[in-house]
Amino acid sequence: MQKSRSYLPFPFFILLFNIIWIQFPIGRMIIYPFILLSTWFHEIGHSLAAILVGGSVVKIEIFADGSGIAYHTLPLQSANLKSALVALSGPIFPPIVGYFFISYSKNLKIVKFLLLLLSFSIFISLIHWVRNLFGFVFLLGISIFFALVALGKKEKLSVVTAQTIGIQAFVSVYLSMGYLFSKSGIVNQSSFASDTEIVAQNLFLPNWFWGGLIIVLTLILFILSLKNALKNQ
Repeated sequence: MQKSRSYLPFPFFILLFNIIWIQFPIGRMIIYPFILLSTWFHEIGHSLAAILVGGSVVKIEIFADGSGIAYHTLPLQSANLKSALVALSGPIFPPIVGYFFISYSKNLKIVKFLLLLLSFSIFISLIHWVRNLFGFVFLLGISIFFALVALGKKEKLSVVTAQTIGIQAFVSVYLSMGYLFSKSGIVNQSSFASDTEIVAQNLFLPNWFWGGLIIVLTLILFILSLKNALKNQ
């Protein structure tokens, strides 16, 4: 098993960097590409869930303000449950991605595989679903970047990239906390029902319950990913 060297005080430094720097304009500019990537994770979560419950994806759009939207169709049978699962999958998918990138970020072979898998997945989504110009250009660029990092010989860059992706996937939940506990959100200057509100409308209990559940699941995945990473050192 090929393991990487520890180039950072492992993701604690990146997490601290995020918490501090997202409070300042320059910090938000630095992590801006990863915020957009987290938006893609979110919309892909909706899209994969729609396919798994028997629906289809019409298109995905990623906007310059960091928002995004996935248009999909669902079968009529068990529409409420399936709609709720698709809505819930959006905010849950980024922490799942973060779990894998953090858990295995000390294993260089797996890191490179995950980066290539991410690059390929982004490229496939471009071909089939992404339909707005900004989203297409940004995702194409970041897909190429991840492929070059994975195929390159700079071990440090691969490790730091994987750690940053993983932490940003978790931080994205923190950044969207207000959205999770709201009944609506803004996407490209238009108002839509929030994911948690859609779950509440299709199942039971208020949207704040589902927002809290997402936060708890995110914290559990984050703790488990750190334990796995430290164990794999």
